[in-house]
Amino acid sequence: SFFMPAGARMQLYSTNYRNILRPFDSNDHQPTGQFWTPVVLGSEVVCEVYVRTAMTNQIKLDMIHIGSGYRFFGAGPTALTNNDGSGSCNVDVTCPQGSGWEGEISASAAISTGGSIFCSGSMINNTANDGRNFFLTAFHCGVSSSQAPSLVCYWNYDAVSCGSNTAPLSQFTIGAAYRSGFSTSDFTLLELNSTPNSSWGVTYAGW
Repeated sequence: SFFMPAGARMQLYSTNYRNILRPFDSNDHQPTGQFWTPVVLGSEVVCEVYVRTAMTNQIKLDMIHIGSGYRFFGAGPTALTNNDGSGSCNVDVTCPQGSGWEGEISASAAISTGGSIFCSGSMINNTANDGRNFFLTAFHCGVSSSQAPSLVCYWNYDAVSCGSNTAPLSQFTIGAAYRSGFSTSDFTLLELNSTPNSSWGVTYAGW
């Protein structure tokens, strides 16, 4: 559970200060009341809340789950390293084959639910062209209606260089609602709870 009154904020960071998430405040309230943070890289994490004394009783913060990575995820101080890159049958978008696909690449994100990064998807526009925050992923990724609130999308999750297996985690959105899914055609349609920051250059694939 997560609720911050006006002016209050929550800060998460590693004890060595090498990984510091942006402050979370009332702008980060989720429709479900759940709040799943992005990964903080490090063996120990500090969670601090800053609030005016008179508003302390308005805080809602119940920490009920802490995910602890035990391999690959979080091997480096500011990025994923080692075996978190593309598989041998894939090509990094930063390789020469990605040239000409920049618009589609910018629509894509790596995703996690429950604190585990495991799949990908893309922002997708609709025929109304209204920029509604639809996010398309595969049915086999297993993002159900109960898991959608824990969705974290990592934008511009591109290898720093072709074959480097290192990608940044600093641009993210939190939370989504399940809209539709069908196993036969292997699709799941989600709607993100927030719009990606315009400075990140995220595009909407389709139409």
